[in-house]
Amino acid sequence: MNYLICPVSSDRIPEAVPRLTALLVILTLMLYVISGALFLLVFLLCDFLIRGYGNSRYSLLARLSGFVIKQLGVTSALIDKAPKVFAARLGVVFVLLILMSHIWSADLVGIGLSAGLILFAMAECVLNFCVGCYVYVLVVLPLQNK
Repeated sequence: MNYLICPVSSDRIPEAVPRLTALLVILTLMLYVISGALFLLVFLLCDFLIRGYGNSRYSLLARLSGFVIKQLGVTSALIDKAPKVFAARLGVVFVLLILMSHIWSADLVGIGLSAGLILFAMAECVLNFCVGCYVYVLVVLPLQNK
């Protein structure tokens, strides 16, 4: 792939906030995999829905990330918010699939999907690599151009 196109908006957010939010998603998913506690999936689903379709200032994970970043005095560059909104929408799909796997007792499927989402969140958190941008280029753009 010679070029990468992400969704674009005029809204900007500090780069450190989605990276720390991704860490909180990782920790929540790992806790779910260990405990099997359904409320953790419901919490993640609500948080992804708020970040992907609502206003991220109502997202508990985004607020907590922003608070921690501010308390630590971390400064980071401002980045475009649109790719992170798209990634949150992908998170909604993943968590819905994990939730359905839990309800239907398809534990291996749920663990596999959880591992995939953890991997994508780790790419964001550790490497600052947005998998959502690649999904956007490989899936969404071709569908829009039909």
